[in-house]
Amino acid sequence: MHGEGSFILITAIVVGGILSGYLLHRTGLFEGRARKHLSLIAMVTIYPVVGFLSIWRMNLQKQFSVLPLILVVWMILLIAVGWIFSYIHRLSRADRGVFICACGLSNLGFTMGGLVCYSVYGPQGLGLNSLYLLFWNPVIVLIVFPIAHYFSPHSTQQSLGKVIWHGIWHIRSVIMLGVVAGIVFSLREVPYPSWLDKYRVLQILMIVGTFTAFAIIGLSLHLSKLREYTRLYISHAGFRFLISPLLALLMVAIFGLNFSELPAKVVLTLGFMPAAVYTVFIANLFDLNAKLASAMFVVNTAVFLIVVLPILLIFAS
Repeated sequence: MHGEGSFILITAIVVGGILSGYLLHRTGLFEGRARKHLSLIAMVTIYPVVGFLSIWRMNLQKQFSVLPLILVVWMILLIAVGWIFSYIHRLSRADRGVFICACGLSNLGFTMGGLVCYSVYGPQGLGLNSLYLLFWNPVIVLIVFPIAHYFSPHSTQQSLGKVIWHGIWHIRSVIMLGVVAGIVFSLREVPYPSWLDKYRVLQILMIVGTFTAFAIIGLSLHLSKLREYTRLYISHAGFRFLISPLLALLMVAIFGLNFSELPAKVVLTLGFMPAAVYTVFIANLFDLNAKLASAMFVVNTAVFLIVVLPILLIFAS
């Protein structure tokens, strides 16, 4: 699946998910606890299974071990440069925290980055994407959480140690267990069942999981707030789609990956991904500006789908 077909499918899943969630939000059927329950179900079922299956089917090679390290260094650089960018705008303390997190966190999982890698590079691309994200959760808990805590208006009322401890043991960490299990199965050469390919189990799970994730975004979307942060959208788009890919290119060069081989292509492709929905979660967790976080996520994703994704699919194919 390449080119036009990939663009139509990805756009349909994302837009369809957000629109469905927004319409349900207007009916009032899914509010508060219902959204949290839906998020939790997707987090402990679909997410870890996709990570597990995508890596299990791979023939892991020694050179792939550098990918998680690249992610850690790249995310630290994104946060550092995003922090510098945040001085350009005269923002409140809470808004600065949101902007820095939005710059540092990209939508790399199968809800966008993995879906694009699968569309362009096939199952091997998705597997490398999952391996790349192995240290995602440790970076979030040990680096991003303290930054968000620093900018939180209630930082003096929260213990950073408790925040980190809660993050380590939170149920979302089960996602990484799926990746680790996939690595074990692959290294032990456990046969990958043919029926999983026959019935397209991995593809179906990706579509369902992505649609569900964006439907959850739609459930909390307030369109009236989108016009309030225009100048931040422009700055954020410049960062996400210019600075971020350049830093990914730097990582490929520094870590000595071959530009013509798949690991380097995956890293470069993921460098173009839009903002992560995790920014919204962190904004809610630390009492930052959740409306700003949601608006930046939606607008940045829209720019990616309309402008960046078609170009990316053409050149990455």
